Amino acid sequence: MQTATFSFGDAIVNKPAPLPYGLLALLVATAALAVDEPPVAQSAPISTAAPSTQAVAAPAPVAATGTPEENIRAEFAKSFPTVKIRSVGPTPWPGVYEAVTPEGIFYADATGRYAINGKLVDVHTQANLTQERETELGRIDFKTLPLASAIKRVKGDGSRVIAVFADPDCPYCKRLENDLKDMDDITVYTFLFPIDSLHPDASVHAQRIWCAKDPAGAWSAWLLDKVEPPAATCEGAPMKSLAALADKLEILGTPTIFLADGRRIPGYVPRADLEHTLDTVHVN
Repeated sequence: MQTATFSFGDAIVNKPAPLPYGLLALLVATAALAVDEPPVAQSAPISTAAPSTQAVAAPAPVAATGTPEENIRAEFAKSFPTVKIRSVGPTPWPGVYEAVTPEGIFYADATGRYAINGKLVDVHTQANLTQERETELGRIDFKTLPLASAIKRVKGDGSRVIAVFADPDCPYCKRLENDLKDMDDITVYTFLFPIDSLHPDASVHAQRIWCAKDPAGAWSAWLLDKVEPPAATCEGAPMKSLAALADKLEILGTPTIFLADGRRIPGYVPRADLEHTLDTVHVN
């Protein structure tokens, strides 16, 4: 099985709200399971007594008064009030439900009392069910993108099509641009998405690039050769509407790539992996 390596690019640090400490702990709790053996207490005396046959008492069951969705939403609202649950639904694992949030997928029992964060795997097929679900949740209808508001570039026959939300001052966007310049038979729609909280001059550069006589040339010259785009203003620059679209699509960083079949790549992916992924695109 061939896998792609992703590097998350520049994330929007002021949204969504940071995870509460308790929920954030779920993200790192599984790290403790990576230890091969627990440390041995050197000072513990050696016991010759027969092992105890007394069973450890199981925790008392939690009374569930509502549906699994109601219980999970209620428990998360009490303990993690800043976390927005988009949806709750069953999983192939009986009794375990997924809670979809902007921060990722969490799994909980029907009472909402117990939750975990991690990858749900089908042991028989070795399929990463969490990754498959996240891919499906991130999919969009590519045809609904406002392509007239993008910088369009066509190389070769242009048969492979992608749309990229990119910040002109994002280092990972520059790495992606460097990869794209050597790729053939591709159409790239670049949506200017400056993140001023990370790059104070990003909006200025985006405005100048969009208003240039040759926006595609100005974009490539700036990202590849550091040629400062000349000062320019114009009517109808789309950055404000694109920022609203990015918010609607829950784009949390740059670059964010959309394939022609609607799949989302939330971050920089090396050229070889991008080429391989493009070969798997099938549009009806």
